[in-house]
Amino acid sequence: MSGVLAPQSPQSLTKRKRECSDVEFKVAVRHYKTRETYVEHQDYWISDGNVLLQIGNVRFKLHKSRLANQSTWFQILFGQYTFEFEGPPDGFEGQENIDGATATAEVVHGLHLFYLNFNGGPSAEEFADLLTAMDNAINYIKQRPPYPFLQNVFKASSFYHLTAYTDATLQMIEALFPDIPAKITAHNSPHAIEALMLARAHKLSKVLWCTFYQLARTSSKIVPASETGAGAADTPDPLEGLAAKDLVLLLDLQKKLALRWDAIIPIAESTCAHQKCTEALRPNTVLALRKDHLFDPIFGINKLLKQNWGSKGFCEAEKEKVIANLEKERMSIWDDMKVWLNFKDE
Repeated sequence: MSGVLAPQSPQSLTKRKRECSDVEFKVAVRHYKTRETYVEHQDYWISDGNVLLQIGNVRFKLHKSRLANQSTWFQILFGQYTFEFEGPPDGFEGQENIDGATATAEVVHGLHLFYLNFNGGPSAEEFADLLTAMDNAINYIKQRPPYPFLQNVFKASSFYHLTAYTDATLQMIEALFPDIPAKITAHNSPHAIEALMLARAHKLSKVLWCTFYQLARTSSKIVPASETGAGAADTPDPLEGLAAKDLVLLLDLQKKLALRWDAIIPIAESTCAHQKCTEALRPNTVLALRKDHLFDPIFGINKLLKQNWGSKGFCEAEKEKVIANLEKERMSIWDDMKVWLNFKDE
């Protein structure tokens, strides 16, 4: 890890102790500790671990050095508690939470115990998934983990400043919800609602575009694949979890997407006047696509681009012209959608 923090002088130690005492008084009323009976995490209770962390009623026993080596947040936490360095960089995000954790820390059976209960902070499950990612990261090169795991790792790594894991999981999430219209398929992710909420919370604009598009183009309930068996019909509509402003945006987006077929239909038809082309011309599939994918013009265009052009009576020159026009319209719809949604500061 780059950026070693400087050792602390005796004078600054005294000053830091004073500051920590002030912090302890200020956070005394905050609920950083959870003193109820705790449970040891079944996977992350390492026999030779040298630090204890508790989130909710779940306690972890881990190696301090590994956390500090990969996380600026934990490096500052441990160093601040033992007065081993001057302090964090100016304006370090998360310093208030670190101050709270150090002020409420305890020594249990000779090990430091830190309570990591923060408003908006990672849950025990999210933190455990981050630890799993740290152990198994090499495996994800060949096989991408499922979305819920990626989301947990992204949230925990963002909070605790494990930048490499934040960047890697974001890249995988963006691959599931691409900001590239040519990559739009007929598939709707069962996690579009969760991804939208994550994108809202962390200002992930690229993810927002695709999640909104997926939600707008479907008029049926989005039910996870694991719930599509018996009783799936009784599953609550996930759209109910959306904010009212997002529901309004979805309805407006549906109307605008449906209207774009009026621009697609004329440019998808052959206008070649050569006798050979007019004699071979066959009814196009665009009207049927409009009926089947009214709120999904992007996928409609993608499907048109893959059609057998020769069987529809298109000569090579006409085919190239129509393909160019369809690709241009596809990009225009995608760009216009971003204007329609008008996400500010996201």
